[in-house]
Amino acid sequence: TFGKNQAAFEKLRIAYEAFPDSSHIEHALAHQRIILACETLDEIVAMAHFCEAESVLNRLDSSNVNFYDSYPIITLSEGHVKVLINLEQLQEARIIAKQYYERIAKVKNYKASSR
Repeated sequence: TFGKNQAAFEKLRIAYEAFPDSSHIEHALAHQRIILACETLDEIVAMAHFCEAESVLNRLDSSNVNFYDSYPIITLSEGHVKVLINLEQLQEARIIAKQYYERIAKVKNYKASSR
């Protein structure tokens, strides 16, 4: 379903229903929600998709799923900025980008000092 984002979303939603314990599928579904949010100019629809994705990715980022490392927060930060740019909220996108940068840098510094 490359390039068919609504169809991809439905497939991932069904896959998640079948395998609700798969954090890989859950991450992919959240990422697909961000993609859908970036495709619409309807702010309500975009933010509904984004908020669902944000909740999942923040939870995955704070979990002990070792194979993800920083991937959920990277996906979330990139997606959040893209959604805001798509909605023509450029100043907000800059602010959010800086906040994510600081959040990611803090985690990176913590991990480096823990070694």
